[in-house]
Order: sequence, then structure tokens, then C-alpha cells
Amino acid sequence: MAVRCIMLPTASSWPSARKVLCNLNKGCGYGCQVQHASYCLIMAYGTQRTLILRSKGWRYASNGWETVYQPVSNSCLDATGPSKSQWSGPQDDAQVIELPIIDNLRNRPPYLPLAIPQDLGGRLTRLHGNPSLWWVSQMMHFLLRPQKDTQAHLDAAAKDMDFRHPVVGVHVRRTDKIGTEAGFHSLEEYMEFVDDYFDTVQLQKHVPVRRVYLATDDSSLLGQARKSFPHYHFYGDVQVAQSASLGKRYSSESLKGIILDIHMLSKTDYLVCTFSSQVTLSVGFQGKLGCFV
Repeated sequence: MAVRCIMLPTASSWPSARKVLCNLNKGCGYGCQVQHASYCLIMAYGTQRTLILRSKGWRYASNGWETVYQPVSNSCLDATGPSKSQWSGPQDDAQVIELPIIDNLRNRPPYLPLAIPQDLGGRLTRLHGNPSLWWVSQMMHFLLRPQKDTQAHLDAAAKDMDFRHPVVGVHVRRTDKIGTEAGFHSLEEYMEFVDDYFDTVQLQKHVPVRRVYLATDDSSLLGQARKSFPHYHFYGDVQVAQSASLGKRYSSESLKGIILDIHMLSKTDYLVCTFSSQVTLSVGFQGKLGCFV
């Protein structure tokens, strides 16, 4: 799938390549901004243009997207051109088109989700239960290719915590969401679904240790979980949870923490979460489905 993205006009033709300019700094959190970047990539693919992801001054990393992820293009990095315009529709023939956020997109093209490429449609519908999810996941996988340092950090963290299967991922979003976009759900509610999963697995094979990867922005929750459910082994990091708090959320440490949480949640066998956080969608687009509280 990465080949399709890379083969958009780049290489020696970049001075004359048609481009889509996308500003990463949408006024929202990490998960939302990653979704925004995937929308931009889909728009670039649909218009057969090269995506220029403008990310310098990113609120999570001032040096930009390439601080943690590989660049969208290694050759076409210049957003200049003889003609430039704001998005007006698929028919726009300016060399450089600047995209609005999807909330403000007018004259929406037919290739936005849940659309899939026509040439893949027949095979995808036969081979995959959710072709649209698969397609957006490919966009996400391409965008989230880690830099070597990022990958080394993820590998070291998994080794240090002795990450093993079977394991259930639990994502609990608190802080800014409660009372505005989401209601409060106790840890016990999440753990009911965890119990159900392991009880089902236990019918097929012996599970010596019930493991849970707990990702949260509530730094007190990990201690509460270990105290309330001593028969479970909880993976988690209080420092990562603290870095996700409102006062520290937009920092390099917070960025490392949320990347780690999403990566580890995507490696679990089952996921328990809510849809009140874009983090859940980011994990889902990496191929992890489960139960939603």
C-alpha cells in the first residue's frame, strides 16, 4: 500500500508536481490531528497530487512531524508553485491547493471515507468485512511509519514491561472529556468486559496470568486498578499518564507517551474503550477492534 502513496507525483518531476498543502496544527489533540493528516493524504490520493504536510511549529513537537515519523515524501517538500488557491472543489487546476480542515470542506469529493478506490473495490469486498476501515488503515499505516529513534523507543518499552499475550487493552479518557463530550465510566465498567473476554478464552485454553495494558490520562487510575483487581497484571506507566494531563499534554514527553500507548494498545488481543477519544479511532485504524463501553 505504501507504494501507491509514494508513487504520487514526486521524484524528478517535483517542481511541476501538483500539490496539496495541509497544515497539521488543527486546534485539537493528537488523535484528532492524526485523523486530520489522514484526511489530507486521502485528498492528495484522490486528486493525484503530492501531499505537503506543513508541520513546523507543531504543538507536540516544534520541529515537526518528522521528529517522530518518517516524512510523507523524501523529495517533494516545497509548497511553492506558479499558481496557488484554497480548495474550491475537485476541478481546481491550481498547482498548489491548500486544504481547509474537514469540518469546513465545501464541495466534498466522492473519495472521502467511507469510499474506497474503485480498482480495489471488488477484491476488498470479497476479502475484508470492512473495506472502508481497511483503506483508511492503510493511510494511517503510511503516515505513522516511525523514525528509527521512535521505533527503538517502542521496542525498548515493550521489552522493559515484558509485554506478553494474551492481553487486553483498556483506554480510559478522563480529564477534559468528562462533563463535556463524555460521561464518567468507572474502571469497574471497563473491567466487566475484560472479565468476559478472559472467561471466554479460558474455555479454550488455560490462562495463567490475566494481563491488561491500561492507557489513561488519569495518573491515579493505575494504582486503583492494581489495588482493586489484584488477580490481574496491569501494564502501564504513571509518568505517561501524568504527561497526558491537561497542563503537560502538548509536550515532547506527552507525544512519546501517547505514541507508546497507541502502539501498545494496537498490539493487544482485545480492546475495551469508548468513542469519546480520537485515540480509540487511531487504535481501531491500526486494525484493533473490541468492545466499546
